[in-house]
Amino acid sequence: MPAPRIVAPAPVDKKLERLIATLLSLEIGSTPLPAGFNQPKFMLYDGKTDPYIHVSHYRQVMAGHQHNNTLMCLIFPAILEESIEGWQQLAEAFVTRLKTNTRTPKEVNHLLSIKIESGGSLKAYNAKYWETYNEILDCPANLVIAQYKRGLPVGYKLRDSLTMRQSTTMESLM
Repeated sequence: MPAPRIVAPAPVDKKLERLIATLLSLEIGSTPLPAGFNQPKFMLYDGKTDPYIHVSHYRQVMAGHQHNNTLMCLIFPAILEESIEGWQQLAEAFVTRLKTNTRTPKEVNHLLSIKIESGGSLKAYNAKYWETYNEILDCPANLVIAQYKRGLPVGYKLRDSLTMRQSTTMESLM
């Protein structure tokens, strides 16, 4: 009778191995989702953008569940290799691992240099202004409103309208 043939297990692709392995602690990984929970739509992390912005977006989308540490960990699209014990640790590990993609936030003075260029369109001005505004972490609304108006040329109908009808909130300005 021939000797039994021993078959070595096939080598596992490292990338596949990482996808198969759970990143969460046994307690978190084995917790079922709450009854009636519908997963919100998220901005997918592409590995190229600022991880702080990604975590901020995630927290905003999950705002109604931010006190449910386990759910925050279960839903977060983790791309980390270590075991995670809670949301705080998951967010910190994510940002630490991907810190190289971090952009330095712009300062308020960046708004001061934005104005409609000669021959430029209001659409281009708005796009540049709000893009810059969104890259500033802390900017007082009264400054944003005043500077938006200053960036418009003297005699421009919108500038005149904003002078006549003072905006006091970001919503009214927009």
